[in-house]
Amino acid sequence: MPYNYTPRSEHDVLGLISENTYRFKIVGSTEKPSQKSGILMLVINLQIQSESPLLLEEYISYQPKMDWKIKHLCDSCGKSDIWESGKFDGTNNNLLGWEGYAVVKVDKKGDRPKNRVADFAVITEEVEAQINFPDDKLPF
Repeated sequence: MPYNYTPRSEHDVLGLISENTYRFKIVGSTEKPSQKSGILMLVINLQIQSESPLLLEEYISYQPKMDWKIKHLCDSCGKSDIWESGKFDGTNNNLLGWEGYAVVKVDKKGDRPKNRVADFAVITEEVEAQINFPDDKLPF
C-alpha cells in the first residue's frame, strides 16, 4: 500500500523554526543540577514568538564561563539592575513574565537537529521597527 503524504521540509517535520532573532516571554524558570556534571543550572521555558509558536527549554549552567549569557538575559529583559546586584535568582518562577529577544539557532549536534538560544539580545525600538518579526498573534 503506498504511503500518501504532503512533502514538507526537515524544519517542518522536526518542528524547528528558522535561525533568527525572536521575541520571547519566560513562562517558567527553575534551577536543577545537570544530569551529567551535577553543576547547578538555570532552566527557563521560553514562549518564542515565531512563524510557528514554539516553547523552548533553555539550560544555562551556573559557572563563571556562562555568566555572560545570564547577563545578556537580564539586559535583554531590561533587568540589568538584577545582574548588577549580584543576586540573580532563577528559582520558583522568579523570572516569570520577563520578556526580551533571543537569537535562536538550529543545533545539529546529537541525533536530530533542535532549536536553541545562542544568545539574548537587546533590541531598541528603532531597531525593532526595522526587523521583520513574524506576526503570530501571541498576546505579548
